Amino acid sequence: MPCGYDPEAIGQLLNGLIASDSACVLIEADGCVGGLLSPAYCDPKWVMAVELFWWAGGSGLRLLRGFEEWAIAAGAQEVRMTSLAALDRADRLLKRKGYAPCEISYTKVI
Repeated sequence: MPCGYDPEAIGQLLNGLIASDSACVLIEADGCVGGLLSPAYCDPKWVMAVELFWWAGGSGLRLLRGFEEWAIAAGAQEVRMTSLAALDRADRLLKRKGYAPCEISYTKVI
């Protein structure tokens, strides 16, 4: 990741997500996932649960299931997850669970 790490900013983000009715943070001993609900820009009635962070040592499937369960209970019609291209295990897991790649993001530090 080309940007730095600000523990205070991370704490503020987590506190805001935990306090929000439109967000989810799930924590395991060896991982965590967090995201929020967002209406689609082209159709606000279509609500997506968008993953903001997902790190898992061995609990990836359990965290994914928990995030999906939260999304369904929250009324989302879609779950958006990301995986770094270098993480083949996460890519295989998401594809096996019915996710299809829909967008690739590139970044350049200038």
